[in-house]
Amino acid sequence: MAGLLHDFGKVVIAYAMPTLFCKALEMSHGSARSLHQTINEVVGVDDAVVGALLIDKWRFPDNLVQTIRYQNQPHLCDTPLMACLLAAIHVSQYQGFGFGSQSAQNTALPDCVARRLGGNLSDIMHNLGDLTDILAEVRRDAHPTHAEETIS
Repeated sequence: MAGLLHDFGKVVIAYAMPTLFCKALEMSHGSARSLHQTINEVVGVDDAVVGALLIDKWRFPDNLVQTIRYQNQPHLCDTPLMACLLAAIHVSQYQGFGFGSQSAQNTALPDCVARRLGGNLSDIMHNLGDLTDILAEVRRDAHPTHAEETIS
């Protein structure tokens, strides 16, 4: 659930303020700054806080709310759920599934996450084993061929 909902604040901002969101996205693209940073700069709000407020309003468990709220400050919410979420995000970014400048940059795990999981990103990737088939399926599903689009 954390993986599905962690960027929901970005979705809310994109919907509510599309022009500002596009500006933040453009600023992030190709720069060293994350989309999270440029949204804070352009919109003046923390997208993680926006997402957490919404998830809280929907009455999701507090550990999920706090994980979403502090995903960009994991040392403030050093929990197993946070470690799993950030590991999944970093593995995805390393594999090229990202948003804004985060796609392949800064794939080092935060220290608290590496400590909790017992290793760095390379260790985690190694422990996951061969992801070739899974990644091929995800890439295929993310970019269907014209024939697949027609069938859907």
